[in-house]
Amino acid sequence: MAGITLTTIYIPDFIPSPEKFYMILFNLIFLGLLTLLLYAGYSTEDIGTVSTAMFWFILLIFARYFDFFWELLPRSLFFMLGGFVLLVISIVLERKRRELKVQFSGREEVDVKVVVDRYGNAVIRSLLIGGEEVDI
Repeated sequence: MAGITLTTIYIPDFIPSPEKFYMILFNLIFLGLLTLLLYAGYSTEDIGTVSTAMFWFILLIFARYFDFFWELLPRSLFFMLGGFVLLVISIVLERKRRELKVQFSGREEVDVKVVVDRYGNAVIRSLLIGGEEVDI
């Protein structure tokens, strides 16, 4: 009994307090649910589900960024770095969203080779459909 009392009173530093433990646990659960939501969106090819999961994922990253770096950086550097990070993340996610939108719609991207003849008329030489060149 005395050993249990001593271990509860003198908790080692490497064991997080119950508040920190629950914070870490709930963040991991939330991240897991977002991963499952993102996977469900990919497997059902539903752009709305994927967009929702990405939105909440960005909010989670943003919140953890504020929690971790608020005390470590001067205020101006904090906001400059945070703005740059969010700008890069938004560019990457927007490109991925556009790719997914085209992929989920079932359309194929078509690339056309057009040549102008000596009379100024545009002539289509070939089409690139789904990575394969089709001559006309």
